[in-house]
Amino acid sequence: MKQDNQITIKFTDLELIKNESGKVVLNHNAEKFLVKLLNLKDKVEQTLELCKGEIKRYMEELDQDLVSINTDNLRIMNRVYGSKYKLDTDLIEHIDKKFYTVKPTYYLNSKEVDDYIKKTDIIPNGISINSREKQVSVSLKKKPEQGEIEWPK
Repeated sequence: MKQDNQITIKFTDLELIKNESGKVVLNHNAEKFLVKLLNLKDKVEQTLELCKGEIKRYMEELDQDLVSINTDNLRIMNRVYGSKYKLDTDLIEHIDKKFYTVKPTYYLNSKEVDDYIKKTDIIPNGISINSREKQVSVSLKKKPEQGEIEWPK
């Protein structure tokens, strides 16, 4: 691998990166630390997904019914997630009622609440304001031109 295509961050460097990253607000030279970290994060996440695919393939080759492997340090699960069945609500009048439950759901119309408060300066009865905090989000404007990680076949 070429040296310029490598991102190396030692665990001891993480404290330095954390300390320097706050300076990006005042000093644009500090952004290099965050750019490196975000590039590394993307590559690590992509590599983990590729690893999961390879593990799934090997587990299924070994035994189609194999759902878990436990090692000293890992628990690996290969199982189905999500609902087993789907209810077709277009046919609800033809489905036996024992197969489903009716559950009313309420959704707050925030725009209407905002308009009401703006007009009356009063919060409507039964509605309260959630305590929310600002959160910082950091992302790359441009993805590096290094290409995607390819897994050997």
